[in-house]
Amino acid sequence: MKDKDIFQDQEFRQSLKEKFKGWTDGDIDNLTPAQRNLILNLDKLHKHKLVAEVVEVKGCAYRPRIGDKYVFTATGRLIPEETTFPKICAAAISQMISWVWMTHDRVLSGVDTTQPFFLDRVRCLDMGPERGGWGNVVFKMYIQKED
Repeated sequence: MKDKDIFQDQEFRQSLKEKFKGWTDGDIDNLTPAQRNLILNLDKLHKHKLVAEVVEVKGCAYRPRIGDKYVFTATGRLIPEETTFPKICAAAISQMISWVWMTHDRVLSGVDTTQPFFLDRVRCLDMGPERGGWGNVVFKMYIQKED
């Protein structure tokens, strides 16, 4: 069966409905080409991880150290057992979603994921003590390919 026809296959459609709870036939019929491409290439995404590694710290109440990391699947799920950052911090993690989408784009476009992001730094939302906050952490973002 051709890739373009797989979305009409009833077994495939049922598997999508099970994977993405609440999806209907209408949702599947209205998938964009980009969404279809992502679904057909999820195995490629699952071979990559997105890493946010601490490169600067000033006064963060969670007391991270240089080199601590948040590790995510390429689809954006935090992997707690590989994460070394001391706490789950919404002010930090919320700033990383753009890199999840960039990871999707790079992997699905066939771009060399070992090349660094052009803008590869992100910082948490806390502005530091000089601006009424607690501290600030800067992370280097990169993609790690699994073998």
